[in-house]
Amino acid sequence: MLLTRDEHSWVDDYGIKLQHLFPLLENRDMAPFGSAWARLLPGEISTKHSHRVAELLFITKGEGMVHIDSDTTYQVSEGDVIYLKPNCEHYISNTGKNEDGMILLSIWWESNERLIKHLNTHLLPE
Repeated sequence: MLLTRDEHSWVDDYGIKLQHLFPLLENRDMAPFGSAWARLLPGEISTKHSHRVAELLFITKGEGMVHIDSDTTYQVSEGDVIYLKPNCEHYISNTGKNEDGMILLSIWWESNERLIKHLNTHLLPE
């Protein structure tokens, strides 16, 4: 299965634009893993939030800041990867001037046990 940014529509989430990639489920909150493209235009800031899952942020274009909990801030740019542990509060800000904005790929997951159960239940033939 090939999933590209152009095949899915952008939605407003966390105060920025997201394009959910996988899983393609009506209720994504129930899946133990997922991925989405995120786009922040110059000067945009996502809302402060947390997730019950771990998350990786792959910065693919632009530059900005990733703020984690109340004590950690990373300056990031194309090629950087940030790991966010479950339940940490975080938000992202685009500090660059690129008109295309800051683009990142977010991939999140729960424990391996739940992921394996989900894959075995939904993707493997009976």
